[in-house]
Amino acid sequence: MAEKTVFAVPGRRIQVARPVKRAMQIAIAVTLTAAAIFILMAGNGMLQAKTSALKMIPQWMAFVTRPDILATMIITAMVTVAVVYWMRDSERR
Repeated sequence: MAEKTVFAVPGRRIQVARPVKRAMQIAIAVTLTAAAIFILMAGNGMLQAKTSALKMIPQWMAFVTRPDILATMIITAMVTVAVVYWMRDSERR
């Protein structure tokens, strides 16, 4: 059975398996990246044309759900999480 670790969320600490914690961290990173892209696209749309942020949602969804963009976000998050844990483990030695 996999080792348990603590995943801290606001208001509580949850005991989860290490792979689940890594997957949750990757999902959070991908979600934050997609949100940042939306903010950039909405801001750009409002500056260049007379449009609202709500009208940018279909364009944002079309961009974020492209397989190459989604794969880039996921791979970047996976590498970042792996490097952070690798550096933390090497500091303990």
